[in-house]
Amino acid sequence: RDLAAGGMNVIVSSHVLHEVQGLTEEIVLLHRGRLLAQGTVSEVRELLTRFPRKIEIHARDARRLAGDLVPWPDVRSLAIAEDRGLVTVETADVDGFHRNLTELAARDGYGIRGLESVDAGLEAVFDYLVE
Repeated sequence: RDLAAGGMNVIVSSHVLHEVQGLTEEIVLLHRGRLLAQGTVSEVRELLTRFPRKIEIHARDARRLAGDLVPWPDVRSLAIAEDRGLVTVETADVDGFHRNLTELAARDGYGIRGLESVDAGLEAVFDYLVE
């Protein structure tokens, strides 16, 4: 970090992608000598628009929330872990999903306590690219 802050380029080779993600915003992903992607983490993630994104929603009323999400056209799959208050959604349009979820939550409640895009990190991106 000190070298990079001083204007030097630093190359880090690692299989521990969550640590790499914490070190830099600019990445190059290689697999078996083949360039998979390069750019910022968000630019690389945007290359994967053909893959659905997985979102976990922690809510007090998970079953009712899941029932209201089922008919949404951009929801590809949905799973409920009612005992944990968890709804896991795969969506084709993450930005549209977040917008619509915000409107739905403001109108109908559900006791949403948390929201996480579980496949937005480098490890998930790498897994998608090597499949």
